[in-house]
Amino acid sequence: MGKWYGQSTDALFHRVILQPTFAWKLNGNNTGFSLRNEFLYIPHYYYGFNVGSVEEPFYMQSNHFDDEVSFNDKFAITHHLFFFFRNCRHKINWGFHAGVSFHSLMLKREYDFLHVGNAIRDDIPQLHPAMATIVFGFDLGFQWKRK
Repeated sequence: MGKWYGQSTDALFHRVILQPTFAWKLNGNNTGFSLRNEFLYIPHYYYGFNVGSVEEPFYMQSNHFDDEVSFNDKFAITHHLFFFFRNCRHKINWGFHAGVSFHSLMLKREYDFLHVGNAIRDDIPQLHPAMATIVFGFDLGFQWKRK
C-alpha cells in the first residue's frame, strides 16, 4: 500500500561550468552568493521510470505510469543559485549552503494524464535530465594554516 518509484538511467554528459561568486568577509566569516552555470552536451541519455500507488491493502487495483526517455546529441543548460555561510574563525570551521536549481534549456516531455490518477500525477518527471531542484548542505573543515 502506498506509492512506489523505480528508475533506470544510462547517460553520458560533458559539461562546462562557469561559477561567479560574490563573497563578503565579516569578522572572519565568509558569506555570499554563487551562481553556478552548467552547459551540458549529452551524447547519450536513457532514462526509464515507473511510478505507481496501491490505494488499499488487499485490493489489487493499482494506479501506475511508466515511460522511457532516450535521446542523443543534445544540449542543456542549468543554473544553480546558492547562498553560503562559512565560519572560518577557528581551527575547525563549518559552513552551510542552500540553493535552488532552475533550467533555461531542458528537454520537456508532455504526457496525456487522462488515465493517471491524482495520487501519482505530481510524481511523474517531465523535465529531463532529471535532477534535484532544492539543495541544502552542511560541511566541516580543518584549517591547516592560519593566515
